[in-house]
Amino acid sequence: MNFESVNFTNIDDEDFSCEYDKEIITVKVGETKAYPEYITVHLCKHLADKILTKQKVQNYKDPELVEPLIKKMKGEVVLRTEPEQVEPEKIETEPEIKEPEFEELKEKTGQPAEQELTEGEQEALAKYRAKVENLKRAREAKK
Repeated sequence: MNFESVNFTNIDDEDFSCEYDKEIITVKVGETKAYPEYITVHLCKHLADKILTKQKVQNYKDPELVEPLIKKMKGEVVLRTEPEQVEPEKIETEPEIKEPEFEELKEKTGQPAEQELTEGEQEALAKYRAKVENLKRAREAKK
């Protein structure tokens, strides 16, 4: 799927970092990156604030001062491809994960009893069992 994005250019003399939706976005000096328009607008406003504050401008929110900076930062609309996402239906159609009984596996493979496993092997087995339980609970919650 394609979607429109708008280029954002860092016009400051130092790298610019800004938080959006609990994620830090960093754009290096002079670098241009494409983001959805609402993120580009967010970045432009914050970089304009930063530049004007650094210049010790009293009224750094004044549109007459902010708009010319934003025009330099906000670029053209570009077409980007969105990465494919796994659809929920595909998850629901996965076969049921069943943890084989440990003793049954031991008999088939000739592996040692659980208490004979190394500490690392026991931790890996515990993580596997926890993951299986989480998947089972998730499937039950969907029903």
